[in-house]
Amino acid sequence: MTLTPAELEANVAAIGREPPFDVAVIGYSQADDERLRAGYERAGATWWLETIHDLRGDAGTMLARIDAGP
Repeated sequence: MTLTPAELEANVAAIGREPPFDVAVIGYSQADDERLRAGYERAGATWWLETIHDLRGDAGTMLARIDAGP
């Protein structure tokens, strides 16, 4: 994750209009990381796209991450 919640918030503000509009963020998270999720949600994120690839673990590990949800 290279875009911090503060940077996301600034980018959303720079759009210059009020929501509702979707804001998608791509990154890495752990299923139990409520603090990370809440930070991006407060910044305006409406979608989290979890980065899933073989460098993070084998297929079973990645499927377990997907099953765990946000």
